Amino acid sequence: MITRDRARARRLSLAMAVLITGVGIVALSGPSEADVTEVEGSAFGCYSSVSLFGGPAGVRGPLPTATLPPGGGASGNTAAECRLVYGPAILFTSGPLVVTTEGTTGPGGSVTSTASLGPVNTSGQEVFTATDVSSTCTASESGVIGSTTITGGTLIVSEGDPDVEGDETIVTIPTNPAPNTTYNGVIEGVGDSFRAVFNEQVVNPDGSLTVNAYHLYLLGPTAVGDLIAGQVVCGVTATPTTTTTVAPTTTTTVAPTTTTTVAPGPLPTRKDQCKKGGYANFGFKNQGQCVSFVARSINGQNVASTRDANSGGGGLVLIAVVLGLLAVARPRRG
Repeated sequence: MITRDRARARRLSLAMAVLITGVGIVALSGPSEADVTEVEGSAFGCYSSVSLFGGPAGVRGPLPTATLPPGGGASGNTAAECRLVYGPAILFTSGPLVVTTEGTTGPGGSVTSTASLGPVNTSGQEVFTATDVSSTCTASESGVIGSTTITGGTLIVSEGDPDVEGDETIVTIPTNPAPNTTYNGVIEGVGDSFRAVFNEQVVNPDGSLTVNAYHLYLLGPTAVGDLIAGQVVCGVTATPTTTTTVAPTTTTTVAPTTTTTVAPGPLPTRKDQCKKGGYANFGFKNQGQCVSFVARSINGQNVASTRDANSGGGGLVLIAVVLGLLAVARPRRG
């Protein structure tokens, strides 16, 4: 029996993967706190523009006035009294007037304007009377609000019979009138009508707010025009700030790959080695392949290794196995 030395070879191939690390910086833009870049603020005490008998409008005021620069700051003014008089007609009079406006730009910027005057109707001949009248407004990047306070306010909405004393219709004005509280009235002595609006609030096209503590619309026919007492204006121009946030780091790691190639083991030399599952010990798929291989070997055929062709052993393939059984001549006995 001839013994064949079969070398066992083992090759270990280790491929290290590349470690891939990705860091993303994402700019998340949104208005966190808006920066106020400009402020708008103003106030005045009294003003009128009235036409009598169809003539040109006569303008009185505004006085006193205060105007805030766009970059912010503070402004204020006062006047000893207000008298809006057209010939013999006394439309509005008051005592001292005070107006202010102040504001700042930048983060958290805002503007506040105020106007106060009183007493109102110092002449005793007007339809509106009050101890004190004031208005205020405030604007910031979060919005704008305004309000009016009327202390001791009354309004004559009808004179009644001009020849009869004490038959007037008088309404009491709320201390804190709701926005745009309106009353309609008539002056029977001259046949004119009017509309009085308290806490008049108007949102302007630029988003600013105008608050008129008292706005008298003269509807004629004798006197036509407007009379305003205690006007304030507030507004801001705000630019949203941008916040940059660094997103979490994402790391992807590919594990090392190991490949092992093993040289073929011993080959069967007897058919009984293929039985009872023995064929698997030699790398054959079934018993028939194993028995056929032994038979060819006994017959001295040179064959390619069927086992290696089917094993998928990965790496080292036995190209050919040359098997030959050498005939041993035994001496003849004479």
